[in-house]
Amino acid sequence: MSDRIDHAAEARNCISYARTTESSAEAHLSQAEAQVHATLALVEQQRIANLIALAQPVQLPGGGEARYDIYEVEYGNVGDVMSCALRPEVREALGL
Repeated sequence: MSDRIDHAAEARNCISYARTTESSAEAHLSQAEAQVHATLALVEQQRIANLIALAQPVQLPGGGEARYDIYEVEYGNVGDVMSCALRPEVREALGL
């Protein structure tokens, strides 16, 4: 898999270039590229928000809770302490 692209930074770079270039054609192209990167940055943020929402426990009929699909849950010995960590594949997908 390729390295993660920071689309917000790429959008800022494209806008900066569009402001400094002498060619109006290059400026328009750079502005369009900035729009694409800005849209992809928003898509990434929405995806993260969706993953966080999916991680919330869901009350089931009868009082049970749904399992945590994106967390690895470990219980400690003292007082049933629970710690949660994102699963490795989720961390990788988020670029963490």
